[in-house]
Amino acid sequence: MIKFSTDDLLRKSGIESKFELIHLAIRRIKQLIREKNKMLQDNPEKLCTRVLREIAEGKLKPESLKEESQEKESPVSIISPKKEVKAMKGKVKKVTDRGFGFIKAEDGKEVFFHSSKCEDLFESFKKDDAVTFEIAPSERQPGKMQAVKVRHDNDF
Repeated sequence: MIKFSTDDLLRKSGIESKFELIHLAIRRIKQLIREKNKMLQDNPEKLCTRVLREIAEGKLKPESLKEESQEKESPVSIISPKKEVKAMKGKVKKVTDRGFGFIKAEDGKEVFFHSSKCEDLFESFKKDDAVTFEIAPSERQPGKMQAVKVRHDNDF
């Protein structure tokens, strides 16, 4: 278990601000991901822990990482690489009064959707409405998928 504070990291690394510390850690995380270290990519906590430990042990200094080209990536997208998402089409199969429903996709699969993931007003969805949506991992049920960005499809 890691037992050091941000102040410890700043003191040991010689970095002057938390901002610089975060950027050093992000650059190292990007470097490890580019090296395609499978074990670390499958477990983001180990990836972050490894980088913090390298900083704490003095193995990682700002000058040890050459500046990468300025990429427009957030720290979240570093850990969860973006995959190309394709909008899917389907029809509303069922809508409940409890804020969720099911869509029958064009490929015949049934997909769960929640009112919080709708771009149009949830109450406006009725059975057999044509919709477009994207698929994403469920936040409440690991390993399951759900529809997100659900909206009416007027071109269906």
